[in-house]
Amino acid sequence: MRTRSKVVLIAALGLMPQVVGAQAGEEARTGLGPLAGFSRTTTTGDTVSDWRPAFTLGLQLRHAFRSGAFVRTGLAYSLRGAGWTEGGFTSYLNLQYLEVPILFGYGLRPTARVRPFAMAGAQLGLLLKCTVSAVLVSVKCDDASDPRSVARTDLALVGGGGVELAVHRGTVTVDARYVLGIVDIEKESGARNRGYTLAVSYTLPISRR
Repeated sequence: MRTRSKVVLIAALGLMPQVVGAQAGEEARTGLGPLAGFSRTTTTGDTVSDWRPAFTLGLQLRHAFRSGAFVRTGLAYSLRGAGWTEGGFTSYLNLQYLEVPILFGYGLRPTARVRPFAMAGAQLGLLLKCTVSAVLVSVKCDDASDPRSVARTDLALVGGGGVELAVHRGTVTVDARYVLGIVDIEKESGARNRGYTLAVSYTLPISRR
């Protein structure tokens, strides 16, 4: 699964020059800045799971063109997982990932101050830590009473949209994303990540062409 995830990521990266090349001759601007978001996540599979609150924090790199097309990538620390209730107590599967999204999008009214947009792509997740928690107790997945064997990598499709607002020299972006895992993170249960994220970012131009 790890090899397949890397192949898909490399293929997506390979599309970037084609997108950029298609915009030859247009003014392009690259921006970099922080991103923060609130998420609701769960897992699909044989086990019934509840939604749980989560978050994402990171840096976003955005390359935009006058036509309205853009490419977004970056690095984000994200909490995912799921919850389940048994005997009146709620427990959580906490999956901490380093995620690398690659998103292609198009914005309407590219020269306006307020610009709605849509985007789609994929993201690769590298598992940093896996724990199971209940009340004030948290243990590693391998040490839990019901051990969880979670894959070290995850691959998901991403789709969403939002609004960009030009503010002074930078750009404030508010977007909503749906993330759908396409590989099993647990062989036994066939669990896959999925969730929604509402994110806010602020980017400043680092180059203009």
